Parts: sequence; structure tokens; C-alpha cells
Amino acid sequence: MKNNPTTINILGNKLTLNCPEGEEELLMSSVETLEQKIELIFNNSNIKNKEQALIFVCLNLCREQLKLERQYSQNERNIEEKIKNLNLFLENALQ
Repeated sequence: MKNNPTTINILGNKLTLNCPEGEEELLMSSVETLEQKIELIFNNSNIKNKEQALIFVCLNLCREQLKLERQYSQNERNIEEKIKNLNLFLENALQ
């Protein structure tokens, strides 16, 4: 897949990233979401600067990611268990 250099601006910092072709809009939406989350934390807390707010946003995103990964793993285990039970049911029904 081809990468395109894409320039973004976060907290006044201009960055040029190699973005996979076709994902530029997703990157820009991610930047917008990040900026919104920074503003939300900055405006609704005692945090003194936006760089600190960025750290809190990153921590919150990591926490959310870990929760989703754990939930996904649990769902996967539940599905595997249901498939196992269904297979046992079908084997018993066919005997």
C-alpha cells in the first residue's frame, strides 16, 4: 500500500506523517477528535496547559483501548464456549 505525506497540526505543532493512501480523511478526523478531547479536558479540569491535557487524553485513550481489548477477548471466549456447547449438542442429537 502506498503512503502519502500528510501534514497535520496538533497544539501548534506541525507534523508530516506518512499516511496510508485512502486514509487521509480518517487521519484528519483523528486529529480533530484529539483536539476536541484536549479542549474538553483542559476546559473542565485544573490542568494548567494543553500539553498536560494531551497526556491525560493519551492515558484515557489507552485505558479505553485496554477495556475494549479485554471485552473483545471475553466476547471471543464466550463465543468459543457457545460453539463448543453447540457442537456437543449436535453430536448428541446425531447419535
